[in-house]
Amino acid sequence: MKIKPLGSRILVKLPDTDTETKSPGGIIILAKESQYEDRVKGLVVAIGPKVEEREMLNKEIFFEKYAGFTLEFEGVKYTMMFETDVLALA
Repeated sequence: MKIKPLGSRILVKLPDTDTETKSPGGIIILAKESQYEDRVKGLVVAIGPKVEEREMLNKEIFFEKYAGFTLEFEGVKYTMMFETDVLALA
């Protein structure tokens, strides 16, 4: 099954934030999304038929932290948002 956005919505794959790293002292640090980070980066994996910026597909974008809504599909986290919620292409 595949998710297909409608209208001017886009589907953005979020980066995997469940990885862990070790500090020089051996402490395990979980790389969770910072609660103070206002902008988020993700990869556009699908666009709706009314999206004007067609070159956005398969590009990384920046968007506000609370733009759209988050969903999980087949173990992968996505955000579905409107095209107007995009701040910049990376």
